[in-house]
Amino acid sequence: MKRLTPDARKIDILEAAIIVAICGHYRHMTRAEVAAQAGVSAPLVTHYFSDMEALRVELMVYAVENGEAEIVAQGLLDKNEHAAKASDELKAKAKETLGW
Repeated sequence: MKRLTPDARKIDILEAAIIVAICGHYRHMTRAEVAAQAGVSAPLVTHYFSDMEALRVELMVYAVENGEAEIVAQGLLDKNEHAAKASDELKAKAKETLGW
């Protein structure tokens, strides 16, 4: 298996967090769930994201930057400040995922 660069590993963990959040909710995901989805240990998740709140913040920023409407929708429902900064187009897509 090829070793990932730190930046690539961090993105890999964020992509895993997106999958976990889509299956549940970003506020309820656990370090263990994200680690299992990413195929890494829970301590490695902690290495890249000091705590779950830091992971949630970076996940929402990443979701906004990458047009992840389902995650942005969760953030909008949660009144997340980063989700609120999404473009009007992304917010509209996010609301569609909620059936609004």
